[in-house]
Amino acid sequence: MTESESESERASRATRVPGPKETQRSTESGTTMRSSLVDLLPDLLELLVFSLGSAGLSLAGAYIERFALITFEQGNVEIAAWAVVMGAVALYFAYNVGTDKVRPKLRDVRAALA
Repeated sequence: MTESESESERASRATRVPGPKETQRSTESGTTMRSSLVDLLPDLLELLVFSLGSAGLSLAGAYIERFALITFEQGNVEIAAWAVVMGAVALYFAYNVGTDKVRPKLRDVRAALA
């Protein structure tokens, strides 16, 4: 019976969860923090891409709206109306990307880093 007890003790030691001191040492050495940052890298890249996309769409929308105003002032009403719609669509997509993609991803990254 002592043999079976020693086998169960060995099995429990093999599946043992590290205590607080062991976890603290691993974070002090930096290995846990480094792996955490590596795990966050895809999220950070996604946040960067969507942020740049939203900023680019905003700038494009503003430029197209300015073009529409100048075109309207020159008397080309049909082209100006088309440009107003295109600028509004670009601004709408910029807003949607910012609120639907960037804000939740930023919240997730902040929560993971905290």
